[in-house]
Amino acid sequence: MYYTLLRLQKCICDDSVRIIGVWGMPGVGKTTLLENLNNVPALESLFKIIIFVTVSQKWSPEEVRGKIARRLGLDIERETVETARSMVFEKMKDMKYLLILDDVWEKVNLHQIGVPMNNDNTKGKLVLASRFLGVCQGMNTEEDIGVKPLKRQEAWELFVEKVGEIPSDIEPVAKDVVDQCGNLPIAILAVGGQLRGKQGIQIWNNKLKELCSPSNTDIGLNDDVTKLLKLSYDYLPEERLQRCFLYCALFPVGHDIYVDYLIQCWKGEGLLTYNRSFADAHNEGHTILDKLIDCSLLVKSLRPEYVRMHEVSRHMALKIMQQSLVKAGCGLTIPPETTEWEEGIQKVSLMYNKLSDLPEQPNCNQLSTLFLQFNMELKSIPDEFFLFMNCLRVLDLSETQICVLPKSLSNLSTLQDLYLENCIHLTSLPAGVGETLEKLELLDIRGTGIRRLPNEIGAFPRLRCLHMSSTSFYINIEGGLQIPRDLIRRDKLEELIVDSEGDPAWDEKAQAVIDELVKLTGLNALRFIFPDVACLESFIKRSQSWRGQGWRSFQFDIGHHYGKQPDGGYSIGRRDGLLRFYGGISIPQAVVQAIVRADAFELVAHSTAHGLSDFDMQNMNNLKSCRVQECEKMRYIFEGDSGKLPSLEELKLAKLLSLKDVWKVPVPSGVLMNLKILHIRECPLTKVFSAAVTQQLRKLQELRVESCVQMVGIIEEQEIVEEQAGCEIELGLKILILVGLKNLACICKNGRLRSLERLEVSGCPSLKELPLGQYNLGSLVEIRGERIWWEDLTWENDKVKERLQGRCYLA
Repeated sequence: MYYTLLRLQKCICDDSVRIIGVWGMPGVGKTTLLENLNNVPALESLFKIIIFVTVSQKWSPEEVRGKIARRLGLDIERETVETARSMVFEKMKDMKYLLILDDVWEKVNLHQIGVPMNNDNTKGKLVLASRFLGVCQGMNTEEDIGVKPLKRQEAWELFVEKVGEIPSDIEPVAKDVVDQCGNLPIAILAVGGQLRGKQGIQIWNNKLKELCSPSNTDIGLNDDVTKLLKLSYDYLPEERLQRCFLYCALFPVGHDIYVDYLIQCWKGEGLLTYNRSFADAHNEGHTILDKLIDCSLLVKSLRPEYVRMHEVSRHMALKIMQQSLVKAGCGLTIPPETTEWEEGIQKVSLMYNKLSDLPEQPNCNQLSTLFLQFNMELKSIPDEFFLFMNCLRVLDLSETQICVLPKSLSNLSTLQDLYLENCIHLTSLPAGVGETLEKLELLDIRGTGIRRLPNEIGAFPRLRCLHMSSTSFYINIEGGLQIPRDLIRRDKLEELIVDSEGDPAWDEKAQAVIDELVKLTGLNALRFIFPDVACLESFIKRSQSWRGQGWRSFQFDIGHHYGKQPDGGYSIGRRDGLLRFYGGISIPQAVVQAIVRADAFELVAHSTAHGLSDFDMQNMNNLKSCRVQECEKMRYIFEGDSGKLPSLEELKLAKLLSLKDVWKVPVPSGVLMNLKILHIRECPLTKVFSAAVTQQLRKLQELRVESCVQMVGIIEEQEIVEEQAGCEIELGLKILILVGLKNLACICKNGRLRSLERLEVSGCPSLKELPLGQYNLGSLVEIRGERIWWEDLTWENDKVKERLQGRCYLA
């Protein structure tokens, strides 16, 4: 929280920033952060007046204007609305003020209140806090600061401060209690207040049990915490959004939820517009996710294709979901008692447990979702288990050891989604299931023991989405592909995933599969491995659906890539259109054509390409992510003026042993104007940037350089001296990671990293100076490195080192 305050102070003191937004989930500490601004002497001397106003959900312009007027010493109670507005405006128009608006729920019209901004007053500043990012952006904020939960150590320190001395025998339980508070200050202080002065281990264990059992009436947090969170839930404009949010509580605590899976479950559950295509559902689902993230009910995971529900939000959600049985990730070895599978129950989530058996015949005639995935000990399901689940819509049995599906599966006439992924012992589907599961839209049989597609699959009348392994395609004695009648020749199939990893016969099957694939007319999402370029060319030339423009997503792997997978942070985030080209020896036209539609491109082990320019960069205007690895002839990634890659945000380079430079100068204006992430590993570069290139990369936020043993500097010093004499290089980096650069002596001699928030240095013994100074104190949150390296650094100002010492994590 301290470092967030420093960052906020920095923005307030920045003359170029007028309006600042502070946003985050309820209870995370936004109000405390703003209140602390009143205790900053530097701000008191900077502004003539600091005005703090709590707006709240049920606000009015008159109420906010009245609070501002009282702080200004104005009496406007008996004035008309227009006169009162004019009085506030006249008082503030030449004043250097800091206006702080807390708990803002919707856009506030400052002109209507009488607050002069922009051209009316160039001296005043506004800081507003909201649980909604969209509200901040709607008020034209120039900087938005997200307030996150405390780090684990910070949470523990706050808890100890509230509780007082904790006996050593209680400390392990106390730390578990803090973890259950989700690192939210308001929850930590609430629970800490309840436990202050309590010495008995039984009391602490009981409190931990309460916190771990959110289905109880009292979850162990005080009412203020629950009410604060529920306000955001109640504020959602549609019941559909509320139900989508509650659905996320079916996943375990702290679980990363895969976005595509979540949206598919929402559709199967009937939470999205009925009977729309998977493409429409995908778009609608992402719109809902954006709204839930915007109001801080969900948060983005570190992985771009995942979201997460905060622990305390999940507690609140489970209290609302009265008709649910949720014991996900609880380590259960025995299933809940039959009495818990009560008749009115609607959702059951027992995923990520150790169940080996299930009740014989639970009576759940209103159950719509059943999650049993990742019960690795579950080998069988009772024959009549599904007999009274006639409303079930979503069923996930993935990652279990089941060998057969029970006959009662045929009773699930309303089932829409059936997940059987990696049920390796399952070799068949029940006979006649295609006729009884007449509403099934999604079937996932990847990684099962099914070695030929059963005829039952072809009988599903509404099947739109099929995920399967290539091993399920069977080649008969005559060499023909044996598939169920009507499976591939239907226009309803919209999404197909064919996983051929580890299938030694895939090269022989692929073309036969493509021959059927090109007949699909409704396909708009495909994940497929083309063994060679000829197969890709065959698909592109003949596919009826590919010729259309309505594709939602694709992932095409061309060529053999075994052993060429990216490692560590060198994979790129999943995109809607991902093209991977492995082991190429030429520049095929089919690949160039596919790049036009791609927003992510991976080029691996190409033996002749000298740069991305060989693929005609004019075709790459839609690319957002790019990875280049093990291309032995690659000398420059970008060369000449063949294209500017205006959309590229992420570039990762690895093991390019002939690479001379990333950019061949001169660099055309506007190149890579939106690049945010650059990773370089095991390349023979002596520098990353020239001084000229740094002027182009205004949006670069993250740089990681690893195991480049010839690297001596990040920005070429000689060029700075000759071309930029007397000028200061300004990089907007927020994250800088340098690993295994034994000859690195300088990051940027004449440059500054004013925006740097995180610095990691490891295995860089020659690096003795850092481009850090007083200007970093407001933004730099953490420094990680080796203690011996840190102590050996030289500083122009030892006070800077002392101030930064508290932000170091040294090994």
